[in-house]
Amino acid sequence: MQIHVLGDLFDYWMEYPGWTPDLGSDVLRAFSDYHKATGLKPTYITGNHDNWTRGHFANQGFDVQPEYKILSLDSLRVFMHHGDGLANPQFHYPRPLFHRIIRHPLFVRLYQFLLPPRYGLELMKWFSARKGKRLQMVSQELNSWSESLLQAHISADGRAMEGDSIDVVMNGHVHRAVRKKTDNGLMLQLPAFFHQYHLLLYTNGTFTFVTWNNERRSLSTTEPAKSIPSVRRADARKVVSS
Repeated sequence: MQIHVLGDLFDYWMEYPGWTPDLGSDVLRAFSDYHKATGLKPTYITGNHDNWTRGHFANQGFDVQPEYKILSLDSLRVFMHHGDGLANPQFHYPRPLFHRIIRHPLFVRLYQFLLPPRYGLELMKWFSARKGKRLQMVSQELNSWSESLLQAHISADGRAMEGDSIDVVMNGHVHRAVRKKTDNGLMLQLPAFFHQYHLLLYTNGTFTFVTWNNERRSLSTTEPAKSIPSVRRADARKVVSS
């Protein structure tokens, strides 16, 4: 089973030179064990809360992607991204100014120069707990943009914007389940995992929202997402988490 994480696994993750946050060690160790046991690299698309990475995620076995990843699932091409915007101007989905600032290398260097790791992390966590949410507006913007991306012809690297069409667009960021099937494909927004352990499961052409039951150590179906026709294959199972 292949796992994909669409960002913001921690709030906040900020690596300094020679230092990593003392949080989530059990979670990261589990991902590392998964990679060693299966030989599969879980995808990690960094979000606006965890883009300060200096190699620790990669050392744990993650395939770290700072922007997006185009995934082939049977006959489907799936465009996965976090949801706070994309740096490539050809996508016409710019990040908010604040997100562009905190991702900029100059800001990161200045922040880390002025604040040691402990205080830098605590300040960002304090800020995150107090800033307002614009989930409804963000969700509407994402719906409109995702619909325009469906059936677009995009190459795997995104530079030429030429290639096969996109059938599914999915993202995290808004922390709630949203799905919409259009004439051109399927749009999916993923709920946050820490809200009742929600996940999105792909099996043989069908995307289904599920929850993880820790007592039974199993996945339980909550509400099925829309499915679109694809080549049926018995071993096609993917799990995606925001």
